[in-house]
Amino acid sequence: MTFQKEFFKTREDKTKGLKIIDNELTFQRPVAISVRPGFNGQKDSHLLLMVGMKLKDTSATGYYIQDPYKGTRSHKYFVTKKELLDGWRGGMIFLA
Repeated sequence: MTFQKEFFKTREDKTKGLKIIDNELTFQRPVAISVRPGFNGQKDSHLLLMVGMKLKDTSATGYYIQDPYKGTRSHKYFVTKKELLDGWRGGMIFLA
């Protein structure tokens, strides 16, 4: 579990991490992220896929998610940027 030391931990760090995610999504490259328990009604943390973002001017206001866990929101849903920052554990996987 030493890989977790690479996670973006603080809100400030997560905001920097979101810039990486936003860049990947701009080029239509999905990003897997690790979320906290309860993010979609699940009892454990898990990975989900970010597949797009909603923009206002040039800033992301929210994200489109595909989640293997149906949970309370189903498999495909939208979250605001604040919801994502609150539920994201700070880990991500993307292919450059």
